[in-house]
Amino acid sequence: MLSSLAFRNYRLTFLYSSLSSSTAWGGQLAIDWLVLDLTGSAVALGSMIGIQVIPHIFISLVGGSLSDKFNEKRILLTTTTLLLFAYASIYFAYKADRVDFLLLAILALLVSTLSALQSPVFTSLSIKVV
Repeated sequence: MLSSLAFRNYRLTFLYSSLSSSTAWGGQLAIDWLVLDLTGSAVALGSMIGIQVIPHIFISLVGGSLSDKFNEKRILLTTTTLLLFAYASIYFAYKADRVDFLLLAILALLVSTLSALQSPVFTSLSIKVV
């Protein structure tokens, strides 16, 4: 059952997938919770969820074509690094008490766009590894 973990590349892919998925879900939950804490509005929360979903609907197709044209590893490293900076920006804005709905919406859109570009690239890379 776990014989695939005997292969180094698969272990790395599995580890990356696990970390990436958990941070994406945690980040999305944290942003939504912060919006609810800042505004107390269900409308603002629904708007933020919409902002986070729209890039996955439209931009995922672009990510698939990027994986065909460019090096998947380089795209994953680039998007992961940019995601790190986006999440760090949210954190530092919150710690400096400078976060508001507009800033959070812009950063959430950036995070969602990067995730939408990253998902199909990772899928195509994981198929090649397996």
